[in-house]
Amino acid sequence: MHSLSRVAPSVVRMGDVPNRLLVDTTDPKQAAAVVATLLSPHILSVGGDRDGFRARVRHLQLGDIQVTHFRYGSELEIVAQPLDSYAVNFMLQGSTETFVGRECVHSETGDAVVYSPHTPFRLTCSQDHEMLCLVVPTTAVSSRARKLTAGSHSDITFTPFVDRESGGLVRSAVATALQLAHARSDELPVALGWELRDAVLAGMLLGLRHSHSDAINQEPRDASFEVLDQAMAEMRANLASPIPIPRIASRIGVPLRVLQEAFRAHCNMTPLACYKRLRLEAVHDELMRRTSPDATVTDVAVTTGGFLHLGRFSREYSTVFGQYPSETLRRPPPGLPIAQATTALDPS
Repeated sequence: MHSLSRVAPSVVRMGDVPNRLLVDTTDPKQAAAVVATLLSPHILSVGGDRDGFRARVRHLQLGDIQVTHFRYGSELEIVAQPLDSYAVNFMLQGSTETFVGRECVHSETGDAVVYSPHTPFRLTCSQDHEMLCLVVPTTAVSSRARKLTAGSHSDITFTPFVDRESGGLVRSAVATALQLAHARSDELPVALGWELRDAVLAGMLLGLRHSHSDAINQEPRDASFEVLDQAMAEMRANLASPIPIPRIASRIGVPLRVLQEAFRAHCNMTPLACYKRLRLEAVHDELMRRTSPDATVTDVAVTTGGFLHLGRFSREYSTVFGQYPSETLRRPPPGLPIAQATTALDPS
């Protein structure tokens, strides 16, 4: 295992999120309803000094990753439904006790807790707690894992507890994003947000322990890994102008059968299926990055992924991402606008 997961804590500075105040309320129900739009539906119970409860939630968007700062001012318990994304809670102050599935995790200032998808959790927080939370889409994690190593990583599960000495890469990436955001009077540029998002993903996958850490951090153990790595490099270099699989085998100097066996052994799919998945992911990422009203699905599909049969492309895209490419392109701005959050909960 490489020692990328540890850096000196003194180089990391994380704190409040600048820019948008998502909610500031003394009503626990309103706080729970707004936060549910970021995480998952949950029950929030206030304990101790109920008069001291004041939920202040700030929000920053990095591509498709949400960075949210929580401060409630009271002891509380949160019982949440399973997430459909990953979440990382960094304890900036105070302490929490979290039940992730059947595992109990106690975290204090400087520690972190990682929640993987589809696992229910319950946490209790001290009165002085202050947290910084990352919410990361599952597709973003699996796609980035494929770029870091040759193989399929669609079921990554993170070790829940991260002590204060670990996770240096992701902490530094988040601290950099916050520093850049604090230096601006407006929102981060979209392109910069996506670059920071990629750094956060790399930090998570390289610096936090998970079910595929060994595959990502260790050197390949046999020649088939090298075949796979070279083939996927050829694929990534030719996403917009796909080349036949036999030509890829010829370029890297192996028989077609050897190439097919390498993909079957390590990716559980054919080279052609993997190539198409890489092209679909490239189109998805580009559609997420496009903000111009003049952008079109056709242009992105052709120039980024080399898809010429748009009807077939649209069906294959929806199978992988659960929505049509036009929905991705015309999605509402990320996050929940303040006006929407408050008016939806206060009809008056």
